[in-house]
Amino acid sequence: MLSKIFFLVSLIIYLLTVIFQFKKRGLSQDKKLSNYIIFIFLFLISLFFFISFYNYDFHQIQSLNREKNLVGFFEYFISEKTFGFFGVLAFFLPTFLLYSGLGLILNFRKVFFPSILSIIQIALIPILIGNITNNPEISGFWGDKLSSKLSTFFGNIGLTLILSFLIIIPTLLLTNPEYIFEFVSKIHQKISKNKEEEETTEENDIEPSEEYENEEENNPVSQKKKEKKKK
Repeated sequence: MLSKIFFLVSLIIYLLTVIFQFKKRGLSQDKKLSNYIIFIFLFLISLFFFISFYNYDFHQIQSLNREKNLVGFFEYFISEKTFGFFGVLAFFLPTFLLYSGLGLILNFRKVFFPSILSIIQIALIPILIGNITNNPEISGFWGDKLSSKLSTFFGNIGLTLILSFLIIIPTLLLTNPEYIFEFVSKIHQKISKNKEEEETTEENDIEPSEEYENEEENNPVSQKKKEKKKK
């Protein structure tokens, strides 16, 4: 039952990702044909994973009937190994694959930007799940082993806070990366503007002193005073 809930949630996120990204960005006219071919390949792989995960139950893996599987033994093998390594995050792997493919055909500023963020989340989320649940069936081999080692250095609470922070940033970038880019660019513009203002104020402070010295040199009274001091 729990696996079916995860499957349903991942399917909803999968569909919302497609609808939201296509509606927001639209297809790019400058992409090459190879980009569309790679996107179709990733899209088909993500669908294959969805079909593979549909009949999977990580609580009853040994008693699972392989004949009920829509793809057969190969599908069963893929789902078993994927869940064994990633845990419940395997349900969301199709969405990450799809998002990586969308970066090749939609109007993203950086082509590989979605893929990099997806890899970061795939690497960190199982560790966070393993640190919270301490259940290898849910967190998978990756999350269970790394969470146990990292928790010895940072502690359970410290590791949870660090991983949560590192996961939230890619999530914000996945949902609205332009906002982050604009925010960073505005900060950079303010810093450069402040530097320019400081440079102009320093120049203005230097110029009056130079003018004052020139006036003293040209003033005959000041010249006579200097001559008297020399005598």
